[in-house]
Amino acid sequence: MVNNLTMPGRVTAVALLPDGRLAIGMEDGTIKLWNVQTGKCEATLEEHSDRVTALVLLPDGWLASGSWDHTIRLWDVQTGECKAILEGHSKRVTALALW
Repeated sequence: MVNNLTMPGRVTAVALLPDGRLAIGMEDGTIKLWNVQTGKCEATLEEHSDRVTALVLLPDGWLASGSWDHTIRLWDVQTGECKAILEGHSKRVTALALW
């Protein structure tokens, strides 16, 4: 296992994916999918226009991300595709939770 992952910017959120990768929300509005075994970024998800401040893994395996751009986005982490955008928040999205 790699002991150190060097991030290309400020990390603002982290979630563990079922396949062992890390989803890492960044200050620049991207989400990096990191393979912790190799220490390499395997994908960059780029749809938010401001920092990603919240990540949560959904029961179906999709990833939800909240951002200062006032949106929540739902991602298929296998393809890197943004599947839905939840808009209409009047403030920054700073936390997400499941129940």
